[in-house]
Amino acid sequence: MFRRIAITGSLTGLAHFLSLFSLGVAVRFLDNDQIGNLAQIDANLLLITAIVSFGLQIATTRDIALSDNWQDKLRSTQSARFTLSLLLVAYGFIEIFITRSTSSLVFLTAPFIALNADYALYGTGKPIIASLLSFVRVLIPGLFLIIISVFFAQYIEIGYLIGATAGLLISGRLVSKSLDTNYLQKINRDFVKKYLLNYKIGLASLSITLLELGQISIARFFYDDLAITNVYMALKLYILYRGAQRLVIQSFYRDINDNTKSISLDNFGIIIGFLFLIISSIYSKTTIYYLYGQEYVGSYLNFIILGITALLSSILTTGSPKILLLKKDHAYFSSYIISSSLSLIVTIGLSYTSYASYGIATGILIGETCLLILFTKHLGGFKYLKPRLAGAFMLGLFLLVLIYSTNWINVPQLYIAFLNIILFTLFSLALYSKLFPKFKLLS
Repeated sequence: MFRRIAITGSLTGLAHFLSLFSLGVAVRFLDNDQIGNLAQIDANLLLITAIVSFGLQIATTRDIALSDNWQDKLRSTQSARFTLSLLLVAYGFIEIFITRSTSSLVFLTAPFIALNADYALYGTGKPIIASLLSFVRVLIPGLFLIIISVFFAQYIEIGYLIGATAGLLISGRLVSKSLDTNYLQKINRDFVKKYLLNYKIGLASLSITLLELGQISIARFFYDDLAITNVYMALKLYILYRGAQRLVIQSFYRDINDNTKSISLDNFGIIIGFLFLIISSIYSKTTIYYLYGQEYVGSYLNFIILGITALLSSILTTGSPKILLLKKDHAYFSSYIISSSLSLIVTIGLSYTSYASYGIATGILIGETCLLILFTKHLGGFKYLKPRLAGAFMLGLFLLVLIYSTNWINVPQLYIAFLNIILFTLFSLALYSKLFPKFKLLS
């Protein structure tokens, strides 16, 4: 188990850290308006990904994981995705003509997003290759962002889009080669029917995007550039946690149906949630200072709120795929629709109040809390949650003792943060191996 997680985790972690590092460099050379435009581009990239996927990606990954004859299913899905992406390109040209906005060019990346079949690598049991190519996809735009922000800041939006497109193209070609499938696809005249077959999962996928960075694509109409900039930087760190959570799910997708193994995976996910809480919430000001600079320390409440959000969502790390594997598509759909709708209502409502500076983060927190409650209901109630909460309680108690004990050490906060992360990790893994001595079954 740990060998697979170590390799894929290192690659995925490097990709996300590079993304954070590149933004950390960029914010020192860009103004709030430019950072806000980057946030909009990133949010729209995620939104386009969700639209192109619209249930097909999740359903196909599930079908691939449960079948040995998956090539035809993948080909059909890819052709449908490619066809829809051409409609998004057409929409992009219309928006460019109307708005004359550089950020509208993001819709021209839709075919490159659609032709990237990296999700199939997870379904075929190749998480290490998938993580490596994901790293390539993030590496290229990250390098572009650093170079352009330092030397050609006035072209940051177009430069970042070129980097993102190059990353998608190169990684997509390599994915196809790894799967031994064609990269380019034919137009699928029946693509609408294929999407409608999975419309509930598709709407849920859009909802997932709106519970993360994608919410900025709507929130930008209600919040100023400063608020968008501050929450964008917090959400980029939050994506690091989400990447780690998805890594656990994707690496052991076929093991989630086993109740004993899903408890084990959820408790491992809770460890990751607590580690993120330490970094994002407990030492939020220290994290912001070293990642983005003193200028943004005042936005620490966004980091605290998203740290709490991460911990809550970690309790049912395998909840979402578990519901899908149990074929409870309606429960999956309704849970995400209700949670994302509530999240957006709170986000938009708070934009008109004195709490607007952390309104988006609060909206995401409320949405994830609602999702936890609904998932618990659909998976068996408190009885299902109990073995997860037991592990979370023990870890939480140890963390409180640890924070109190190290608070008296007279050294810089950065050193204390590192010390607590190391000690908490060692204790957590020791406790995990004690509670789940048969974890090797997952390897």
